[in-house]
Amino acid sequence: KIELSALFGAVSWKGVTRSSGTLIGALPKPANYAFDFQGSTGTGAVHIGFGEVGVSSLSIRPARSLAADTVPLERKHLKGVLDPLSAVLALTRTGGKSPCGRKVAIFDGQQRFDLELYFRRRQPLGQGKAIVCRVKYRPMAGYRANDETKAMSRSTGIEIVFRPVAGAGLMVPDQITVPTISGPIGLKAEKIDIKTSGRRKIALVKERGW
Repeated sequence: KIELSALFGAVSWKGVTRSSGTLIGALPKPANYAFDFQGSTGTGAVHIGFGEVGVSSLSIRPARSLAADTVPLERKHLKGVLDPLSAVLALTRTGGKSPCGRKVAIFDGQQRFDLELYFRRRQPLGQGKAIVCRVKYRPMAGYRANDETKAMSRSTGIEIVFRPVAGAGLMVPDQITVPTISGPIGLKAEKIDIKTSGRRKIALVKERGW
């Protein structure tokens, strides 16, 4: 569940995202992805179905008209991709090792892009140390070829802070920072609940995002 507000609450937005599928080894194989949202400007939903080799169905409400500078999305771009939630799961399952030095191919219902992670530093977090990865955004298709996208693809300031979860072999995203022309945008985890296969629950509760 995600909640955002801007302009002292004049613009508000909240959404719920879900993903289902299976794990093959440490890698997720998504079956369905849903993102339903509502805000001060309206409501909508994105539903993606996955088959054996990639995206098999796509539903977007309301229907969107494409801008003239949108890079066309083709069938080849939808093979071997993960939805945003499955991509996060793929990054967390590291066996306790660093999540940096990896690449994930993502389709969010509109854009097909790659995220490449590079080690940047370690920093104190709670009782331990977090790993901070620099993220390189590489747009592939479905994006607008405008100045904003070009700036994002050139940026070297996008970071994800990963918190190690002792006993679970996971590296959980704790904070994401994205620089923009109007200042950095930050998202911080508020609450993370993890249930192991033995139904033992590990809960991490942190302060609200910024």
